[in-house]
Amino acid sequence: SLIVSLIEAYMSDEKCPACHGERLKKESLSVTVGGINIAELCHKSVAKALEFFENLEISDRDKLIGEQIIKEIRSRLGFLKSVGLEYLTLSRSADYLAAVNACSWSNVNHEICRTHCVLVMLYHYEGIAKVTKPF
Repeated sequence: SLIVSLIEAYMSDEKCPACHGERLKKESLSVTVGGINIAELCHKSVAKALEFFENLEISDRDKLIGEQIIKEIRSRLGFLKSVGLEYLTLSRSADYLAAVNACSWSNVNHEICRTHCVLVMLYHYEGIAKVTKPF
C-alpha cells in the first residue's frame, strides 16, 4: 500500500550505536539472570536457552517469585524444541519466519513472541529485585 511504502522509505536496518541493535536501554541490558542479560539469552538457540534454564540455579528468595516464570519459560522452550525448532533463536525477526512460510510458521512465531514476553517478565523481576535487595 501507499502508506507502507512511505513508511518503509524511513526505515533502516542499521544498528543503533548506543544499544548495538538490541533495542533496549543500557539499564535494561545491565540486568542479568544467571550471569547473562536478555539480549544475550535471546541470541542463544532454543536448545541452548532451554539448557540454560534447566541448569539455572537461583536463591531460595528468587525461587519464591521467579519459579513460576522459569517453569513457563522451560515449557515454551520445550514446545519449540519438541516441534524441531531447537536451532532457532528468540531474536529471529518475524520477517525471517514469514519469509520461510507464513502459514505454517504463524503458530511458531506466536510461541516465540510469547516466550520472549515471559523472558521480559523474568528480567523485569530480576531488575526490581536488584534494586530492592537488602544491603
